[in-house]
Amino acid sequence: MSPRTRRVGSIALVVIGCVLALAGGVAYYAREQIFDSDAFADNAAETLKDDQVQQALADPIVDQAIDRGPDALINARPLLLSATEGVLASTPFRSVFRKGARKVHKAVFSKDRDEIALTVANADVLVADAVSAKSPKLGAKIPRSVGDRLVELTESNALLTVVRVSEDVRFFGLLLPLVALLCLAGSVVVAVDRRQALLVASSAVAVAAMIGFFGFLIARAVVLSQFEDETVHLAVAAVWEA
Repeated sequence: MSPRTRRVGSIALVVIGCVLALAGGVAYYAREQIFDSDAFADNAAETLKDDQVQQALADPIVDQAIDRGPDALINARPLLLSATEGVLASTPFRSVFRKGARKVHKAVFSKDRDEIALTVANADVLVADAVSAKSPKLGAKIPRSVGDRLVELTESNALLTVVRVSEDVRFFGLLLPLVALLCLAGSVVVAVDRRQALLVASSAVAVAAMIGFFGFLIARAVVLSQFEDETVHLAVAAVWEA
């Protein structure tokens, strides 16, 4: 093999390796944190520590209680909101919220559109107990349906299709990083000057990492731009960070 051929081959392997490393890193992360139902549910429950997420969830819970309960709850909205926000930070609510998130995850990948909404079972009991601590009469009037289909996640067929197809090929999360390492190692092995090739490969990986970082920032900005309501916008930002 001529020196020129070796140099070209080394550069080609570096480029391929970096592309595969970037794609494989994203695929591996998705495999471990998004497509795994337990990790997905744990991350969702972790967001409950954020004040904006608590507020974004408290409002629909209180709205459900008022819409489905007796008129006496209308004037008690401040009390209901305060009690509900206190519940959201509790360990029992995080437990039932985690179960709801796991159920949503299963529904997304089982193609059951009717179930793609966050339902927090027993939310009515937790809210009623919290309200009862301040006003037993109001606590008894909390409707049983609170927490049912609390948040509709998406109506986009295209988005659901992308998520499901991505899940079907999640083995790439293991395959691509391995192939990337082989390509990068091969670029050094076939190079005429292996020390120089190692420096080039290292620099290329650093550039790929920078591209991934800026891609992350762009994706975040695009996602957040879809939410105009300030509270929801901040809540989604917290979910993204988790």
